[in-house]
Amino acid sequence: MVELVVAAAILAIILASLAMALNTFRNLNYYFLTKQSCIEAAQAQLDSFDAVGRQINNDDFKRLWPIIDVSIEQTKGEDQWQGLKLLKVTASAPGRN
Repeated sequence: MVELVVAAAILAIILASLAMALNTFRNLNYYFLTKQSCIEAAQAQLDSFDAVGRQINNDDFKRLWPIIDVSIEQTKGEDQWQGLKLLKVTASAPGRN
């Protein structure tokens, strides 16, 4: 009977460790997916400025990237960059609990 209890306890410990490892992999996968989505959204905004001279419509942007928030800072170029625009695009997503 003792051997059965010990075997069950060891199996429970192994299953708990496996569940914790799977949760860690799930969180890591979510992090990388969110990071890639932020990069794609920022690149799309830059491409839109390059192609049509303005950012993507807010409704279209939220339809494509519902969890991503993006901000665009536009300044005039200085020194050798006079006559050009400097665009700083920042994309972020809320953290997962």
